[in-house]
Amino acid sequence: MMNKYIKAIMLSLVVISLLMACSEDTSESNDSSQNEQRNKDNEATENNQGNDTNDEEPDVEQIIKEATKVNNEFESYSTIEEKDTVETFNDEKNHLFAKEETNVIFSPFQFELKIEQEQLDDSDHLQKEFFAKEGGIYLVDGISYMLLQGDEWSKKESEYTEEELQDQEKIHLDKQVQRYRDVAVDEDFEETEEHYILTFNLDLEQIAKNDQESDQGEIGVSGEGYKVNEMDVTMKINKETLYLETITTNKSYAYDMEYKEEKGEMSVTYETIKTYQNQNDVKEIVVPDEVLENAKEL
Repeated sequence: MMNKYIKAIMLSLVVISLLMACSEDTSESNDSSQNEQRNKDNEATENNQGNDTNDEEPDVEQIIKEATKVNNEFESYSTIEEKDTVETFNDEKNHLFAKEETNVIFSPFQFELKIEQEQLDDSDHLQKEFFAKEGGIYLVDGISYMLLQGDEWSKKESEYTEEELQDQEKIHLDKQVQRYRDVAVDEDFEETEEHYILTFNLDLEQIAKNDQESDQGEIGVSGEGYKVNEMDVTMKINKETLYLETITTNKSYAYDMEYKEEKGEMSVTYETIKTYQNQNDVKEIVVPDEVLENAKEL
């Protein structure tokens, strides 16, 4: 959910031309006039070539604007977010895989989230039961049903209005783009046969600072020596439909820690791929009878 409102996107392309003029003695006025005319002709030719080039370049801001409108008009959609994480402490590896699946229907508002995590077999110390996690959320008819820990469901009335929930779950492509632009050191736009692709390389010091100031930062963010070594984000938009298809995030960070009286550096690297799908095809979200019958009031 996105709770921060971000100003509209602005991107400008500035072309600077430096023109040099030479003045000659009156005895060479004819040659000077001819040179001046040739300079003007050359300048006009260069400007025309520049304009032709600009005309051929896609208007990134217009693409974002149009795609934002299209993606915010969905009646429903689904996402699958897959996160592959490798934690390394003193050369010992722990490999985790997590998946979140969501379904959203906007009117009347309905929401479903399923969470799974598992430890993969190439980890150095297998503790599959410890790392296995399952969770879920249903939000239907203004009631939230939650499985956050263990196997016991709970329920409570939603704290948000229908309109607030709808706005929170809209894709808001323009705001997502701006959020990355605000912390990017550079941005790249690529057009392929089927996609528009935006890539952001992020300011690592700023990301580390943001992590430390956030109450939803990475694990270990409050530890000594926290640093972000790499982070980039790639957004892929379908050219034909203007649907946002995927957001891929790569991040590597590290922090100092002590485990079983052994000090060292914990290094964490992950890739998250969030895929948007089933646009306008999610027709119903059903809370299972088992959840309805057993959920306890919070």
